[in-house]
Amino acid sequence: MNIRQIAITLIGIFMCLCLFHLPQYAQWYDDRLGDLTANISEQADSTDLEFRKILRWRDPYVLSRNTLDIILKKDSEMGRKRAPDSFVLLPPTQYIKEVTNDFLFPEPIAFYYFSGIKTTYSESKYASHANYYVDVTAQNMLISHIDNAQQRDSVITAYKNLSLKYKTAASK
Repeated sequence: MNIRQIAITLIGIFMCLCLFHLPQYAQWYDDRLGDLTANISEQADSTDLEFRKILRWRDPYVLSRNTLDIILKKDSEMGRKRAPDSFVLLPPTQYIKEVTNDFLFPEPIAFYYFSGIKTTYSESKYASHANYYVDVTAQNMLISHIDNAQQRDSVITAYKNLSLKYKTAASK
């Protein structure tokens, strides 16, 4: 290894260390990686995979799994097996933040990773494929099946109006 390679390596390490001292990255590091090492003994004591997932990913994982359980229950009540193309329409994130303070859905890709369920927002081109929607109030979350195209369109329109309302409020 020559001097140039060593210098580049040291500069890269130094830049990474500086990056994790910036407030937004320090918070990310503490939440994602720092917390993982703090809980390693607790995770080692439990060999239950589900417990370890809950401990690692916390609320987003639990919310995704609970949503899956609710959809499976609703589908079995209707006499159907859950179709692999189940789509859940989510309300705007700003609306959820205002109504519940700290109750947030994970991003659609993380939601799918945790539960196998596809989710989308009203602004997405895939919103018209939704067959479930989520309604959030201060006390609870309601997951409802979309029975027809008219109902889907009205939910999409309502969520788009909420999005516009919160975008307008944020720009003031």
